[in-house]
Amino acid sequence: MSYKESKDRDSKDNAIRHFIFGGVLLLDALGEVIFNLIITPYEKAKKAKREKLLLEKRKQLLSSKTNDQLRALLNGIKLTSGLNKAELIHSILSNEKSIEKLIIEEKKEKLMFKTNQELKSILKMPDKASRLTKSQLVELIMSQEK
Repeated sequence: MSYKESKDRDSKDNAIRHFIFGGVLLLDALGEVIFNLIITPYEKAKKAKREKLLLEKRKQLLSSKTNDQLRALLNGIKLTSGLNKAELIHSILSNEKSIEKLIIEEKKEKLMFKTNQELKSILKMPDKASRLTKSQLVELIMSQEK
């Protein structure tokens, strides 16, 4: 094989490699475009729907509480005495600490509906729970979750 034939073959090989590399880059770019145009908006919409449902659930839970219970969730925030129920709910939903208190309170309420046996099975130290009341069991479970 002559030098000229070898050089022609190398240039053809390089052209093929570059063509393949360009094709791979194009496929990768198309994959990103498809992901960003189709999958990402779907996931965002799904997440937004979950958040909206959670917000509605929290609003419903808060609307069933009295104004004094709502003010208790806003403990530490001044000027809540002049707020009506809708304003109190809005204040709670816009305050992270109040939302955390609401979540803890909701967990406690769910635990109070369980039987003592169910509560004892949740505990990681069932031997300590043999003579505790339901409220003590709930408090022990909540302290373990922290």
